[in-house]
Amino acid sequence: MQSVWLSIIVVTLPPTLYSIAVDEFYPFGYENGDAKMELRGDVVSPPIAFPSTFNYFTAGHNRCYVSDNGYIVLSRSASQFIPKNFPTNLAFISPFWADSDVRKGGAIWYRLTTEETIKNRATYDVKTFFPKMTNFQASWVIVATWYDLPFYGCSSLGGCLKRNTFQAVMISNDSNSFAIFNYGKITWTTGTSSGGNTQTGLGGTAAQVGLNAGDSVRFFQVDVGFTPEVVNIDEMSNVGIPGVFVFRIDDSEVLQPCQEGYIPKITITPNSGPILGGQYITLGGLCIESTATVVASFSGSQKYKCQRQSQFSIGCVTPVFNTTGEIIINIEIEQQDTARELVYLYTVVNPADSKIRVYREDPEDWYTGKHNISWDTDAIELENTDTVDIFLFSLIEEAGGRLSWTSKLLQEGVQRSAGWAQISL
Repeated sequence: MQSVWLSIIVVTLPPTLYSIAVDEFYPFGYENGDAKMELRGDVVSPPIAFPSTFNYFTAGHNRCYVSDNGYIVLSRSASQFIPKNFPTNLAFISPFWADSDVRKGGAIWYRLTTEETIKNRATYDVKTFFPKMTNFQASWVIVATWYDLPFYGCSSLGGCLKRNTFQAVMISNDSNSFAIFNYGKITWTTGTSSGGNTQTGLGGTAAQVGLNAGDSVRFFQVDVGFTPEVVNIDEMSNVGIPGVFVFRIDDSEVLQPCQEGYIPKITITPNSGPILGGQYITLGGLCIESTATVVASFSGSQKYKCQRQSQFSIGCVTPVFNTTGEIIINIEIEQQDTARELVYLYTVVNPADSKIRVYREDPEDWYTGKHNISWDTDAIELENTDTVDIFLFSLIEEAGGRLSWTSKLLQEGVQRSAGWAQISL
């Protein structure tokens, strides 16, 4: 006797991380709907009202102000040109808090946007750097860009030729909050009001970089913030991309992606799938180098090669199982001269109990011939551009009563968003 099942295997290409450059910042300027800061010293933008509460260090805020001196202040306007050590009594997001002078060149752009392209990019960035945020969808984004700015008090004999370019991106889904700092070329750290040299823009009280809750207690400061080494921040990162820093900022403490001393939060999405296999799973919290080799074994099975999705996650496709219930997935990661193992728990389910279902249309009429099957296009958290391969699985009873699976590819490359397909049996 032969039992027949149908399974969908969904295949998606892993995302790739980009290298930072000014033209790879989040888009800015008039053509992207930005407002431009006034050309005067120590100016703060008009209030930018949030569409929903922005959670920052567990406190809710409903507006912000962009300063020409390299920071965004939450809830109330404040103009401070000399950077201070954290903590302070103002809620700051400061990619590069230092005394600049837009009157002598450069520009400061800012906007709040709900434009779909920007929200999609923000969503992608959050999911890439924080794989556990599988359901995250950005609701709105604030982009502030300090472009080609000289420092205050720069000398016309050459000091004003030294310029800084950097950007802060605030991302919200109405609940969770994230910040991204992007750095182009950084050449100065200090205005003369803070003791800086008129020719070099160095010395004195250097720029502050970090996040401050505003309660005079909680804060996060990037290691080189408030030190002379901050001039090299464009060559540094907490995500392995020079000039890019990413933070989750809605919790009581700032959370960072992979970094030295980082203890990964092991995540698996989805955490269950059908006995027939073919389920694409994402394993998060790994901190994997680009040259790493990753293999997986499922409940003691043979080893299968997985794909590195990003520095923080890998993707594997489950094999056909011979059992249901909870199993162990062993991951082996080899990179450079080191090797390590991680263990995940995964639940194998009967196809009839799977959340990812394939439905037979008019099953009472299923005989040899052409038939239709359908699936829920929203059941799997992948993009509509992904394609579906359709297999016919057969459970065969061999001599001695041993059961084994066989499979036959019926169709490949079907658009997942179609929601149905016609097959021949």
